[in-house]
Amino acid sequence: MIAKTETEESPALPPPLYPDYLPHYDPDESVEMVGPFEHDEPGLRADKDDGECARDNGRVLLNLC
Repeated sequence: MIAKTETEESPALPPPLYPDYLPHYDPDESVEMVGPFEHDEPGLRADKDDGECARDNGRVLLNLC
């Protein structure tokens, strides 16, 4: 699809309210590779027998009292 040019049918958009937050692309920007690392999932440390959180048919039930 070819982008439309500004004509009488498609008026210009107003300028953005926060232009500093618009996405941008810098082809000269580079990121260093992190390399392999150990990941520790904090959710796996939860006590499944605690009773504060239980699963019932795919729904999550929280004891908020």
